[in-house]
Amino acid sequence: MRVQAGWLVDDTDSAQRKALMADLESRKAEHQKRASRDLLNDLSDAGFAWRSIAHLTGVSVPAVRKWRSGAGVSPANHASLAKVVALTEMLETHAGVFDAASWLEYRIKDGVSVTPFDMLLGGRYDLVMLHATNTYVMSPEAILDEFRGDWRSSCVDNAFETYVDAEGVMAIRPKGSR
Repeated sequence: MRVQAGWLVDDTDSAQRKALMADLESRKAEHQKRASRDLLNDLSDAGFAWRSIAHLTGVSVPAVRKWRSGAGVSPANHASLAKVVALTEMLETHAGVFDAASWLEYRIKDGVSVTPFDMLLGGRYDLVMLHATNTYVMSPEAILDEFRGDWRSSCVDNAFETYVDAEGVMAIRPKGSR
């Protein structure tokens, strides 16, 4: 029975992932028909800094500024812009994330330095959407395992600990500073 339940979870994960990525590609294709400047305006209006846009498209900040002033954008970079706009649209419609630029900077799991933005830089739009839709087909730990298998040793912040102070209030301190 457990094996069958595991297969069902795997099938659900696979189906959800395929559906989300098909939707992302469809929306990206629609946004690719738009002018690059309009895509940049959408991302700016959504709160994305030029630095973030540059990182997501693999170019420098001056290149993004040139695009904003009307310089040509390569088809590959235009497609990258369209994909990020499509993602922000999906985060709002599928997951209720109305401030995508900020949400992408939140940690996947408390105490772990990996963010959805890191996953986007790694090309893992699928994991970002699975995390955002919060259906728990995949736990945060499973998402981190798939994204970066060594996260437990390389991305966990062990510098601080929580404790209850003398007044009974939960507080944080550097580890080993008793």
